[in-house]
Amino acid sequence: MKRVLFSLFLITLFTGCNDDDGIAAALIGNWVSEREEIIECNEPTDNDQINRRCTDASCFRLIMNADGTFTYQRGTFVESGTYSRGGSSLSLCVDEEGEEVCEVYVIDENTSVTLVLSTNDEITGCKNSLFFERQTEEVTDDES
Repeated sequence: MKRVLFSLFLITLFTGCNDDDGIAAALIGNWVSEREEIIECNEPTDNDQINRRCTDASCFRLIMNADGTFTYQRGTFVESGTYSRGGSSLSLCVDEEGEEVCEVYVIDENTSVTLVLSTNDEITGCKNSLFFERQTEEVTDDES
């Protein structure tokens, strides 16, 4: 009997403490960018575009699905692939001519309504942050 209780305790311990499903669930949804911020560039002239509000042609739409796939759209450009989350990083991977290419972002914020992703450009030193809001209504093709 003690072995059965101990086994149940171990099963509960190892399966109950894993919050990856809850963390991943916070990403699932339809996200639309409100703005893009570029800061901390090596060259001061690169900082001219510090805070760009999105327009219909430049807004990002990021749809994160429960099955680990995503769709990204900016204007008429659309790309799909897979994603994975590891702690505070998010990898978005696409197939480019048979080769998987991944872009890694830092998740600066992920709440029920806000998602902030950032990446650093190694050449310019710029930190590029994308600010998203979760869309709660169903999006149709007519609204894209």
